Amino acid sequence: MDKNIMDILNKLLEGQKKIDELVEGQKKINERIDKIEAEVKGEIKSIKHDLSKVEIITTSNSYDIAKLKAIK
Repeated sequence: MDKNIMDILNKLLEGQKKIDELVEGQKKINERIDKIEAEVKGEIKSIKHDLSKVEIITTSNSYDIAKLKAIK
């Protein structure tokens, strides 16, 4: 095969190898992002649950305050 063609093929192979390495790196980044996303979603769900509890307790306290005011 012509030397120029071999040089071109070698450069193409080197370029493909670099692209493959970049793709693998991107896959790892995507996996980390997916993990972080799942953690954040879990934390948000927990915060929503806690907020619901606070709302219930606040409502109960308001009711108790209203009853105490009515007794006066």
